[in-house]
Amino acid sequence: MEGAPNRTLESAILIMGTRNFRRLPITKLGKLRGILTVTDIIRAIAEKGLPDGFEEKISDWMTEKPKTVTSDTSISAAVELMSQGNFGSLLIVDEGSDLLRGIVTERDILRHFKDDSFTRKLSDLDQSMISRDLVKIQKSTSLIDAIKKMNEAGTHRMLTYDGDKLSGIVTANSITALCSVEREEIAANRNFLSSITVDFVATSNVITAEVDTKLSDAIDLMVKENIGTLPLTKDGEIVGIFSERTLIHVLGKMK
Repeated sequence: MEGAPNRTLESAILIMGTRNFRRLPITKLGKLRGILTVTDIIRAIAEKGLPDGFEEKISDWMTEKPKTVTSDTSISAAVELMSQGNFGSLLIVDEGSDLLRGIVTERDILRHFKDDSFTRKLSDLDQSMISRDLVKIQKSTSLIDAIKKMNEAGTHRMLTYDGDKLSGIVTANSITALCSVEREEIAANRNFLSSITVDFVATSNVITAEVDTKLSDAIDLMVKENIGTLPLTKDGEIVGIFSERTLIHVLGKMK
């Protein structure tokens, strides 16, 4: 996003929401200045609210000097860096330069991971890995309260429930998309985010897998369905989540 540090969050929300981006490299004169993620957007909305948050500067919410690699960096080295830093992406620059050349994300790793001999079951993983992002919320919760809970939990996804029954999944991406589409309504109605429920933006068709599913089969399913999150079930109950980030940490531990 050229010349972006001094631009408003509204401009970033418009780009990220309409293009379904989870992260946005921030550049000036072609050189890398930072990275803005959907997690940063959620934090800004939770702390500043909307429409006030629209007028915030990107530079006040982005991560400056993000971790970078060069095009010669091996995939295994990139995975190790992502796992150690708990990063969802690494920005690619020229050697000894801040000139941005590209980005590698956890979704890229997921799509290119091929190892049918990897027969470990998801239930064999460190349980903290699959319980880390398991955050639940009632579908009747107001969207602004859901955003605040998402920010407090430090996650960019939550499972929505109708009583004790899983009803959907809400992501930071879906919230950003809504804010980009409804920015004029939000500007005119300061109570917009509190007047609708989280169910309004939740995806209702949730794909799940048994916790005893093989890791390779879970990855194949996520690639086939183009999803980054796979809730795990045992005896009909949700017991955890396998995500792209989980895969990064699994591969990092193998390294």
